Amino acid sequence: HIEWLEHPTDNDVRMLVELYNISYTSYLVPFTMDGVREMVESSRVMVVREAGQIVCVCVAEMVKIHVPGSLVPLCLVEISDAATHPDFRRRGMYKSVKLRMIQALRAENPSVVITTDARANSSSVIASNVHLGMRRAGYLPAHCVISSREEAIHQTAKYGNLAVYYVPFPKN
Repeated sequence: HIEWLEHPTDNDVRMLVELYNISYTSYLVPFTMDGVREMVESSRVMVVREAGQIVCVCVAEMVKIHVPGSLVPLCLVEISDAATHPDFRRRGMYKSVKLRMIQALRAENPSVVITTDARANSSSVIASNVHLGMRRAGYLPAHCVISSREEAIHQTAKYGNLAVYYVPFPKN
């Protein structure tokens, strides 16, 4: 089932470290107990559990910007650091958890600006973003050193391209 990971235990962090390490062949930083604990304690994290195991994760990194002259801070969220265990892929878990996260964030703050990015060679993640109604904002060329076993197109250079998406505001 899908749940917010609000008070992660050591076992939760260990499961996330294992999930990230099995999902990514390279990443910006190594996935360690300390690094993942810091990430989940400073972000909003939603997970899918099957038989007590975390099999899918999605992270919302948030920042509030106080704009001079504005009565309320601008809230920006980047949905990132998502992973699904290889044995549980192609079941729609990633798309379901990302949709639930978007809905929850918008329910909490209707004016939140939500973005995400996807490696340009990851067609399944890009397709999920489009299916969820996200709009492409552009590309960040040669921007990331992230790779996984789920690449539709093999990345030959050290740095890959990122496709950036945003969630449009509902029409009134």
